[in-house]
Amino acid sequence: MHGLVVLLVCLAVGSACAGTVVVSNDTVVTAAHCLVGRKISKVFVRLGSTLYNEGGIVVANDVGILKLDEKVKETEDIRFIELATETPPTGTTAVVTGWGSKCYFWCMTLPKTLQEVFVSIVDWKTCASDEYKYGEIIYDSMVCAYEKKKDACQGDSGGPLAVGNTLVGIVSWGYACASNLLPVSAQPDGRIVGGGDTSSYYTKYVVQLRRRSSSSSSYAQTCGGCILDEVTIATAAHCVYNREAENFLVVAGDDSRGGMNGVVVRVSKLIPHELYNSSTMDNDIALVVVDPPLPLASFSTMEAIEIASEQPADGVQATISGWGYTKENGLSSDQLQQVKVPIVDSEKCQEAYYWRPISEGMFCAGLSEGGKDACQGDSGGPLVVANKLAGIVSWGEGCARPNYPGVYANVAYFKDWIAKQRASYV
Repeated sequence: MHGLVVLLVCLAVGSACAGTVVVSNDTVVTAAHCLVGRKISKVFVRLGSTLYNEGGIVVANDVGILKLDEKVKETEDIRFIELATETPPTGTTAVVTGWGSKCYFWCMTLPKTLQEVFVSIVDWKTCASDEYKYGEIIYDSMVCAYEKKKDACQGDSGGPLAVGNTLVGIVSWGYACASNLLPVSAQPDGRIVGGGDTSSYYTKYVVQLRRRSSSSSSYAQTCGGCILDEVTIATAAHCVYNREAENFLVVAGDDSRGGMNGVVVRVSKLIPHELYNSSTMDNDIALVVVDPPLPLASFSTMEAIEIASEQPADGVQATISGWGYTKENGLSSDQLQQVKVPIVDSEKCQEAYYWRPISEGMFCAGLSEGGKDACQGDSGGPLVVANKLAGIVSWGEGCARPNYPGVYANVAYFKDWIAKQRASYV
């Protein structure tokens, strides 16, 4: 089995970053997220070795799939794998191989020799069912695999899921590693009210704002934010109002609250809207300037998002993300959560919140029956429509209550203010 797997090494960091699998004498296949942001000249392939960073033969490549500069021959240690023509039925035994972490949250040392584990195939419809809680983020282009206390993990990405000598899947993502409940591989755990887990590969623009109460205290995640460019984060004014920049950190590229896999940068400047009103919650928007800049080009789990040019129409489905409470008066989520909610007519929203104006700088989103919403801890996070930042989590009555939609800062309304502020420091 080991002859099926080769090791993809990124010279830019001087260490292995993913597994990959040989399908012909000049082509290997890996996961797309292993290659995004990488320079071709800094990627090579090691074949015919079960060791982490030595032995075998090393071949330079081009990227598409990966097209090798040199053709390789099948040997006792290198053999080609066939591509599956259909997904095996649920329950079929498959094998996953890789050099990744043997425990969740990255063990102190990675295995030096190739590891393998046997798992059972779970078809995508079953994987998307209530039994496994992945829901609508599982598509027919995916296949799941599960065995209690057995899984791929960080560092196994791009490696093969094989049945015999047939490649049926590429290690992509999942909920934690070897969870007792869920199939697939290499992703942490957590919520937002009524939502489900998501990965930083799908929400690359989301960041954590971590704050300390004093110079002697530790940092804790308090709000979300959204990447506008390498140095600019959009968030809610109430997250930073009357706070000191030196007491904040921004964590990007990590979907786990308190995780260790992202990029951490300091904050050099806080810019809450000058007309922010904590009583009416009007103008609840702020920019956070970071230093050093975020290395967006170097990480496949970080990217800036475009600002919406107009307020989303009533009834349009929007996506909100955050690490906040999973229910009213509940606990924060350890894993980034995501949920879809429809935009609500502002007049109807005003009827619900008769005691506080729903201004032009706000709009609402939620279900009349409740059950899905942002909550405490999600503040400052994004509401996204058609891959554009349309809103920022601001306020509401409780969390996910019937007839009380969430209220969001209307980003399109503030686009000129955002441009003016960015022009002063970018």
